[in-house]
Amino acid sequence: MRCRGAQPGALACLSLALVGACFDEPPSASVRVPATSNGGAGGTGGEGGTAVSSALPVCTAERTANCARAVALAAEGRHTCVTMSDGTVRCFGANGSFQLGDPHTPQGSFQGTRLVQGLRHPETVFAGREHNCAAVEGGALWCWGRNNRGQLGTGDTDFATAPRAIDALATTGRANDATCVVDPEGTVRCWGVLLDGQRWDPYFGEFNAEPTVVPLPGKVQTLAVASRHACAVLEGGERVMCWGRDSSSALGRGIDGNSATPVDVADSLLTPVHLISGSAERTCISAGTPARVQCWGRQRPSGTWAEPTLLPVQPDGEVVDLRVGWGHSCVLLADGRVQCWGLNDRESLGVPGDHSADPVGVTGLDDAVALATGTSHSCVIRGDGSVACWGSNEFGELNLPSNVPASWQPVAIDLEVTP
Repeated sequence: MRCRGAQPGALACLSLALVGACFDEPPSASVRVPATSNGGAGGTGGEGGTAVSSALPVCTAERTANCARAVALAAEGRHTCVTMSDGTVRCFGANGSFQLGDPHTPQGSFQGTRLVQGLRHPETVFAGREHNCAAVEGGALWCWGRNNRGQLGTGDTDFATAPRAIDALATTGRANDATCVVDPEGTVRCWGVLLDGQRWDPYFGEFNAEPTVVPLPGKVQTLAVASRHACAVLEGGERVMCWGRDSSSALGRGIDGNSATPVDVADSLLTPVHLISGSAERTCISAGTPARVQCWGRQRPSGTWAEPTLLPVQPDGEVVDLRVGWGHSCVLLADGRVQCWGLNDRESLGVPGDHSADPVGVTGLDDAVALATGTSHSCVIRGDGSVACWGSNEFGELNLPSNVPASWQPVAIDLEVTP
């Protein structure tokens, strides 16, 4: 097992200085869990906890002042986190690894919305399968949740019940079982599961618990991180490089073969690349002029595409966001509609019925302004600042009682913090 145990150094001290005004002290609580444990079962949730950030009530049609609306979304795995206009971050869904960010919430699925402790006014939040990270002013980075394979970048394998400082700066980032960020200089650093083509092993396998530079030939503007591979769009959008496990042609270069270092995606790639997203064994982009959607890797239910391939049926509007889940993908269109394609066994497409290789419109949505997808659920922010989700509720992804397994109709999410 490759896991260095050095503690965060000078950069973490810089991060603390930068973020001091954004965190209530103490900034974090953590719980020691063996590196090979499955999900941290039996964890205590830490000692002492953290101070609670004040949270305004949620805006409604009747309450329009001194209230908070959703302004950004992050989803992956079985949970979702929402950044609010009052600077708080509120999460709901599964909490098997403390990914809801509240030391006082027990592990497991949780019905209700929790407040990420101490975190205030993040500039960006991104979610991994069972952890989350947030960058605040100046790029200082904080992460919390599952850490059995170094996903948090803290140099150890302690699960964190609330945000902990990371020895890295970030302007943007993506995560799954690995975490990758782009720093202010355009350099990519990754940690967690090694994206080097290693055989998938849910409990062991190699990982790196500290941020490590990825050797790319230029500045990077955005990333996609899937379960065992990642891709980077280089500055200007004319080149995409991928690295990691090539299962189902996930690297998109038209030939088989894992690669521990970045390799170019095949020449069939449209450019410039505007958006990129990945999950499981596939990646999708919106690229070209006019923009069209291409994907590569394992396409459910369409088979495997060895290199970038146009969707046979394109979304019927201008794509302004693109998100790939485990078995489904969705796009947000400029007119506020959302269209999804892929597997529908947990009603992930937002319509009743069978799987679909072609984009289909999510029921009743025409005012979406932001989009996020998890394993088998998706969420949007609507024009009034409320949040709606659809798909699986097996782990509380829709914030509904456990006797509701799924919903193809978007469900309004109660973002009031649960006592």
